[in-house]
Amino acid sequence: MRARRIEVTDQRERREFWEVAERLYADDDRWIHPLRSDQRFMMDVDHHPFYAHSEAAFFLVEDDGTPVGRVAILNNVRYRSFHNDDSGFFTLFECINDDEAASALLDVAFQWARQRGIHRLVGPRGFIQGEAAGLLIDGFEERLPMGLNYNPPYYDRLLHAQGFQKLTDYHTGYLTGEYAFPERVARIAAQIRQRRGYRVHVLQTEDEMRSLIPHVHRIYNEAFTAVPGYYPMTEAEIRVMGQRIISLTRPELIKLVYKDDVIHGFMIAYPNIAPALRKVRGRMFPFGWLRLLLAKRASTWLDFNGVGILPRFQGTGANAVMYDEMWKTLKEGPYDHGLAVQIREENDRSLADVKTLGVTFNILHRLYHRHLG
Repeated sequence: MRARRIEVTDQRERREFWEVAERLYADDDRWIHPLRSDQRFMMDVDHHPFYAHSEAAFFLVEDDGTPVGRVAILNNVRYRSFHNDDSGFFTLFECINDDEAASALLDVAFQWARQRGIHRLVGPRGFIQGEAAGLLIDGFEERLPMGLNYNPPYYDRLLHAQGFQKLTDYHTGYLTGEYAFPERVARIAAQIRQRRGYRVHVLQTEDEMRSLIPHVHRIYNEAFTAVPGYYPMTEAEIRVMGQRIISLTRPELIKLVYKDDVIHGFMIAYPNIAPALRKVRGRMFPFGWLRLLLAKRASTWLDFNGVGILPRFQGTGANAVMYDEMWKTLKEGPYDHGLAVQIREENDRSLADVKTLGVTFNILHRLYHRHLG
């Protein structure tokens, strides 16, 4: 086994890095090939906003000259400065079921991290806040929300063998469109709307979606400051997040809860187009974009992956209004299925609330950490 860092400016080495996953999942129809444009963007040090403040390194391990594993290490300087922390992130981990390969790969990655003062690795975590976290631990046969990691079951054992331990779990749950929303919750939501003066605004156009991007920065920083692992996003990162939202969802699937002219909460849902993504195999051209556009209009699955009440308004009943709106979104559209995406295990209130709404948790992702010494 031989491990090495690749040069992201070398097209052949970039291709070798991404092809590790293509070989590993060649016979697994549950894996979805990432969009190739997204892959290129992750390694584009001149344009991806992550590289404006931080650095990343990409590593391969080869067996007899054939790449059999990969990983990326993120030295997120912005995160480290905000928390005064010596942690770094790992992501894009893929490897054959071989301890020697995993050890060779991670030893080289650990060395690079230590040279930059990183003494603890956490992951999988992405380049930008809000990207999916964790390895899949349970729910391998389930339809996953878009963007969440899929991997073989042996990855948990492989990482533990390399000294990684569980940091936290993220729960994802299923809600059928046939579910009858609890009458008590609907009644409470109606009473709170009237008593508190809440109103719900549903977006109408993509232009309106774009006009909200400058406000996302403030809302994000206020809503997620208390979430473990938070750090302030740059304006450029917010623009990237905003453009992703616009490309993946429709205006009517974004709802804002107002009192007077102040946003108290928000809901973003996405049509789940996983089957179409699987078919295009990462290629938008010549006709991949059309297949995805049609799937976005025809999907009967919804991913609720962006639901929150701003901290200063929690405890005012706005959560009941938001859950009522989630149910209405599911019932009033052509949707038969809903997925409540990645609720952190420490978030007892949200887990209890969505269980009350009838969500069955059947998908589990795990975040790991390891001290490097």
